[in-house]
Formats: sequence, structure tokens, C-alpha cells
Amino acid sequence: MADPNGWLLLCRAVRFGDTDAAGVMHFTRLLSWC
Repeated sequence: MADPNGWLLLCRAVRFGDTDAAGVMHFTRLLSWC
């Protein structure tokens, strides 16, 4: 299981729309490379 600090950062990132959108774009880009 991930460390508490990692989960806090993850939850905090999901809270912010910009960070969430950036994560989705990065994930989509990774899928495109596959």
C-alpha cells in the first residue's frame, strides 16, 4: 500500500481540475504510444 503522503498528494491532485486534466492527458498520451 502506498504511503499516506502519496495518498494525500493523490487526493489533492484529484481535487484540482487542472492537475486532473493534465493527468488524463498524460495517461491518454501513454495509451497512444502503446
